[in-house]
Amino acid sequence: DHRDLHSFPTRRSSDLSAAVSPAHALAQSREETQWIVTTARGTGARGQTYYSTVHLFNPHTVDVSATWTFLPQSALDPYGRALGENVNAPSTTVVVPAGKAIDLTSLWPSSGAGAAGAVRIVSIQPETQPEPLSVTAHSVTSVYAPAAGRVVAGPFIPGQGEASLLRAGEIGRIRSLLTGYSETASYRSNVVLLSTDPVEETELTLTLFDHSGESRGSRSITLGRLAQTQVNDVADVFDYVLCLHGCPSASPFPEAFEIEVRVLSGGPVAAAGIVLENETGSTTFVPALRTAAP
Repeated sequence: DHRDLHSFPTRRSSDLSAAVSPAHALAQSREETQWIVTTARGTGARGQTYYSTVHLFNPHTVDVSATWTFLPQSALDPYGRALGENVNAPSTTVVVPAGKAIDLTSLWPSSGAGAAGAVRIVSIQPETQPEPLSVTAHSVTSVYAPAAGRVVAGPFIPGQGEASLLRAGEIGRIRSLLTGYSETASYRSNVVLLSTDPVEETELTLTLFDHSGESRGSRSITLGRLAQTQVNDVADVFDYVLCLHGCPSASPFPEAFEIEVRVLSGGPVAAAGIVLENETGSTTFVPALRTAAP
């Protein structure tokens, strides 16, 4: 859904210390991992330009080292599989000074590369440090809409820790997604999925529930190891029919719906929805929330 049109800045020495392999970066250390489920630098399906930046903050009184890994997005094939594996994605070590925040602008893929995907941040814990230290991570996206001629704020997306991920046998709901038209705008919703499993493929199902709570069908998804993918205009993928049970009023309104994410095997999985206003590109981030089985 994205293709990069930006030139990326040259890496600054203040941003990073060294490029390392993932295995070497994590060897002999404890770690705290956060996942930013989606970021983008490029042009979306409706012509808007998306520009994400990732920020790290160190709340501690000593410097903390962390690794950054960009996990490129894999497109879904006609069988619902996104098998692009990211287990060998390169990592870079950064040092976040005590009490400071840094942005990782210089660490994005090289100029001209497509740049949609997820980000893994691992806080490195030296064996000599008795208490766990970790940085906090988030991304912020700006969106330029040529038709509107202005830049709008995109979503603030926090890093997700292990506690918020969906494991095999667990269910999450992505609520308050929108599709359809209002009197002044139109909407669509995307779903983003990230496997945090570096060992095996992950199997899951997506089920769409309309505003009355009725299921409109399910789709099977397979994710490769550490694969991230995006289901664009998920209502259209499910052949969602607006006003199946009658519209709530004579005026057109976008319809709200939900997506259930059920992890069958593999995982854990980070999942979320993105609600987009088509005319401006304005976006809202909707994380999946764990729920009990029906």
